[in-house]
Amino acid sequence: TEAGMDPKVSSLVYVAARAPDAGEDYTALAKTFAAPPASAGLVWSEGYGKLSEEAFLRDFAGGIPHTKARILYAVQGPI
Repeated sequence: TEAGMDPKVSSLVYVAARAPDAGEDYTALAKTFAAPPASAGLVWSEGYGKLSEEAFLRDFAGGIPHTKARILYAVQGPI
């Protein structure tokens, strides 16, 4: 990014991020990387997406009790 060129910026920290260079198209950049597991599990319907049950339980709610994870899957809203 160009943020590091600003005189008010003394340092930058990037954490698990990717960003296009100046003038670079983000969509073109994203195509050079494999889809993240959760993104591969998106299910689209009528213009809205949500995680499939398998992707939700495995990639999004992997660290919580299974019963709670299934409840959260059932009530997830569309993105």
